[in-house]
Amino acid sequence: MIDKVVDRWSLIAGGLMLGMLLLVTAPATAAHRGYPNAMAVLGHSGATGESSDPSKPLHYEARENSWATGTNPAVKSLYLRLLTVNPKIEGHNFNLAQGGADVNGLYKQATIAVPKLQPRPDLFVIQILDNDIRCDGTDQKNFLKFRGTLTKALKALVYGEAAETRRRASAIARSHR
Repeated sequence: MIDKVVDRWSLIAGGLMLGMLLLVTAPATAAHRGYPNAMAVLGHSGATGESSDPSKPLHYEARENSWATGTNPAVKSLYLRLLTVNPKIEGHNFNLAQGGADVNGLYKQATIAVPKLQPRPDLFVIQILDNDIRCDGTDQKNFLKFRGTLTKALKALVYGEAAETRRRASAIARSHR
């Protein structure tokens, strides 16, 4: 039984990674070449540096310790590693992750917060899934909903929420002809 669950999660994770790769490489606006000049991380507390500072209370968000966008040299975040090869990224490391976020929270981050970022990130890092897993035997029923919401969030990142809303409205209009 546990092997089936592990295999199912491996298949889903592989499918999600392939889907994200295809979606993120889809033509959006002008193609970006080279290292990113701005980046953002979206998702849950795993990206906020939560509980990483022993001098602070449990669940304290130490965003400087984020593995993705942190500025603490001891962490060696993705941002700091990019900064060594591209100084243009300096100060353009946005952390939109929120403790407890599930895939619906990711969608809100992608559609509400991301459009306000200046400059617009060339790189989006996503850490999600943990808060969507249920250990009550209902995971299989939730896969399609999770995939649908994740896909909407990724499309909003690639195409922008306004473009995605217009695309959906156009598809609905065509279906009623």
